Amino acid sequence: MFTQEIEKLTEILSHSKECNNSELFWLEFKTNFKNEENMFSIFGENISGIANSCTYHKREYGYIVCGIEDETIKEVGVSFDPFNLKKGNQDLEIYLRSKLIGADFEIIPFKKDNKNFLIIEIRKSLGQVSTFKKVSYFRVGKNIKPLTSCSQEIQLKMMYSIRNSDFWNRSIISEISSNHILEKLHYDTYYLQQQKPIPSHSKNIIQDFTDEGFITESKQETSN
Repeated sequence: MFTQEIEKLTEILSHSKECNNSELFWLEFKTNFKNEENMFSIFGENISGIANSCTYHKREYGYIVCGIEDETIKEVGVSFDPFNLKKGNQDLEIYLRSKLIGADFEIIPFKKDNKNFLIIEIRKSLGQVSTFKKVSYFRVGKNIKPLTSCSQEIQLKMMYSIRNSDFWNRSIISEISSNHILEKLHYDTYYLQQQKPIPSHSKNIIQDFTDEGFITESKQETSN
């Protein structure tokens, strides 16, 4: 029971040990919270910060691990019930998803050696800078802070990283013919906005949209 979760924990800790038992921009350790009411805000801020930092550093996932002692990496577990976390009458996950934008995560509670642990696996920001309660956060090493308090260089590079992420560069429709492309495109609007005449040949329209990077040619596609 919990074999996969324990393997995930072991993998995460091995990365930390390689970095002198340190927290990283993508890894936050927590034990117990002095005020469990603050737990939800701490989770939300760190999810936003880690998601943004992962995009910034081109890393797919980051983690919050509860039950690990910082510095020593000792597996102490947590005193709260990770299987039944609520904000009032609202489940933790529902609460976080209602306050977070641009971040996806998975909450993974489990037991090891009769101790409770909790891992929150965080995916990099999805198509936009991630925010928690309308504030974007960023993680530098083990420090979390609002993105607006970071240097201008970090803020600009963060925006560049978002614009060039695979979220915006992935294909929406693939493996379709040139005729099907023309049926999908409102190419007349494009040429109107560009103040250019509409080409008389479809292949020229396809070429214009290829040059713009809106479509890419498939090696298997045969021209029409």
